[in-house]
Amino acid sequence: MTKVSCIIPCYNSSYLSTLIRSIRNNSYKNIEIIIIDDFSDFEIKSVDCDLLVRNNDNYGPSYSRNIGAAQATGEIYLFLDSDIEIPKDLIAHTITFFSNNSNTIWTCGYSFFKNGLNVINRYKSSYMNFIHSEISRDVDFVLGACCAIKKENFIPWDEKMRFAEDTMWGNRLKYEKNLKIFFDKDISVNHYKDYKLLSWIRNDFSIARGMSKPFLKYKKFRKRLTFSHVSSSQSSAMIFVIFFLISVSCKTWLISIVVIIGWLKITQKKRSYISNQCEMSIFFSSILYFLNNIIHLFGIFIGHIEYFLKNIKSKLV
Repeated sequence: MTKVSCIIPCYNSSYLSTLIRSIRNNSYKNIEIIIIDDFSDFEIKSVDCDLLVRNNDNYGPSYSRNIGAAQATGEIYLFLDSDIEIPKDLIAHTITFFSNNSNTIWTCGYSFFKNGLNVINRYKSSYMNFIHSEISRDVDFVLGACCAIKKENFIPWDEKMRFAEDTMWGNRLKYEKNLKIFFDKDISVNHYKDYKLLSWIRNDFSIARGMSKPFLKYKKFRKRLTFSHVSSSQSSAMIFVIFFLISVSCKTWLISIVVIIGWLKITQKKRSYISNQCEMSIFFSSILYFLNNIIHLFGIFIGHIEYFLKNIKSKLV
């Protein structure tokens, strides 16, 4: 009977017990739970797990996942974020998947748990749901919140990356190891988040910034030039925002109006979806999505600059 190692990096998570409970309630029982406490501000104790490792500093999720994998004894590694809740059939679902797909990595999407969430969290949840509905099942990334790999296919996570490390790991698996990655749309997990405006801006900026590295490093392997799970329509929307910012800075107001009309047209489907899911006005959801485009643009810009400067520095050395 196949053994599954549930590897959970944890830093200051108040939802860890919720995740553990959902794992123990799963129908598949041949599992081990490994928690890597990444130097949380409070001591994790009285947790129902098979192994608890405490890092002597805060090293980030990649380092912690590697520590967990080194200790794991299962044939399948299931990486889970500490602030999610999995459905009761998820582990059995992955076992069935790997019985038919030995050289494929498995990952699935997530929704934010919506009860009592503020408007930013509702927006973010609806935004991610729409993205996941657009992408294909054959992808080049994983979502670190929930992904699984067979032990013999495992490669270490990039410990230098704290954001978009799952995109980098997926790119390495696909383009260096020639493994397939399957995005499962038939199952998903609940993701507990508590974003406020500033924490949302910091998070999305950091992710876009981090995605620049795998994008530039592996762009020659891609059939289409796009960021991780970012669709072509999202890329087009950001291009319109670039032209809008340029036209505003140049005070060419007529062009600015034309560009905004174009942006509204190509983003109509997404904005309507977000508005309905968030139960907010189309105007307010449009403002948030436009702001999201700007955040991503600045993150991508900074990430590209850092990547090129680092390459120049390495060549000079």
